Parts: sequence; C-alpha cells; structure tokens
Amino acid sequence: MPLFSSHNKWEWISSGVDIFLSNNGGTIGGHYDTGDVFYFMLEGEKEWEVEKEPDLEFCQKLTKEQGISALSNQDLPPKNEYEKIILKPGDILYVPPFTYHRVTSRGKSLAASIGLPAFNEVSYLRYMADIFKDEEKLLLPFPSYPREYSELTKQSRSEVVERLRNILNKWDSKTI
Repeated sequence: MPLFSSHNKWEWISSGVDIFLSNNGGTIGGHYDTGDVFYFMLEGEKEWEVEKEPDLEFCQKLTKEQGISALSNQDLPPKNEYEKIILKPGDILYVPPFTYHRVTSRGKSLAASIGLPAFNEVSYLRYMADIFKDEEKLLLPFPSYPREYSELTKQSRSEVVERLRNILNKWDSKTI
C-alpha cells in the first residue's frame, strides 16, 4: 500500500499481497484475518473450509483473552457452520474480515492473495493512538486532510494533539 512501510508494525491491520506455492498437501491452519481477502487460484487445486458468516463476537472474545495475534498464529478449529470449496485455476474467492477459513493444497499449487485493511472506528483510533506516540509525525500534514489543516500553526496542532490524547486516555480507562 502506498505510504505504508514494507514491514507492517500494526499487526492488527491485515493487508498485503501473498504468493502461495506448494509442492504437497500443505495447509495454512484454520484462522481469521482482520481484513478483506481476495484469493486467486493460478495452478493446481486448493481445498477451503470457510465459515458461512463472519464471527466478530468470537474474534473479539479471542482477542480480548489472548491478543490480536491469536486470530492467525495458531491452528483454530471452525466454530460455526462452514462449507468446503475446491478452487481450481482461474477461480477467485472473497473472504470477508473475521471469517474463519482453513486452506489445504491438493498437491502442487500456486495461488496469490490480496489482503486489504478493514478500517473501522476502532482500528482508526488504534492507528491514530500509535501515531500519537511520536509527536513529530503529527506535525507533518497528512495528504488527505484539507489544505487549511497544513497551514495551522504548531501551537494549534499541539492543542489538537492534547485534546485527542485526553479522549484516548478516557477511552483507554474505559470511561467513555
């Protein structure tokens, strides 16, 4: 993604392009992605187990108990009704955020996926909170803001930062 570093320091933002090459029946264990995933089958076949509905409630519970990496750093079983789908060359599969899936190769295969971040209110606040840790970054105008924002004085920007910090402190202490 433009303006994003090649290393995603925000593990809770699922994004990127991945290439999957398999010489055997390997699997990507059962997991959840936090963003939209578009999967393109190029060669061979892959078997998918995909839950019929996203399970945000379970993902929130798992994240609260074990952290965001628990969604994808362990082999999870399905919790709800799922379908088995066989992808062949030319097939494309869309998987919404927080939808359980497990992928298993059926011999040699080649596939590509594109993950797009799913920004919502919470992820936006987490992103902004991370940026607030480095006040120098806040003094640089963000390209998509109105032109007037870039002309604000350093003092007014500091006031905005302080107000937002107060909001995030309240949010962090769960008083909002």
